[in-house]
Amino acid sequence: RAPIGRACGIIVGAPASVGVLMADTALKSANVEVVAYSSPAHGTSFSNEAILVISGDSGAVRQAVTSAREIGKTVLATLGSEPKNDRPSYI
Repeated sequence: RAPIGRACGIIVGAPASVGVLMADTALKSANVEVVAYSSPAHGTSFSNEAILVISGDSGAVRQAVTSAREIGKTVLATLGSEPKNDRPSYI
């Protein structure tokens, strides 16, 4: 549960190995706190994804989510074509 008055961000990466890399990048790129973390071994046993929920001031959360998204897109592009977002970005 994120503290009241703090921004909250959700980072989801699949396959899980990419999600772990995204989570690591997010936590190292900004001063944010972990609210929750789920992986195939803990919390998402029927999916191959890693999920990180973070909180902090809005600028730090934005930086963490943006950094995670960029590394995720870069890694996934090496596995094939670059991922395309078919929905508007809210970041």
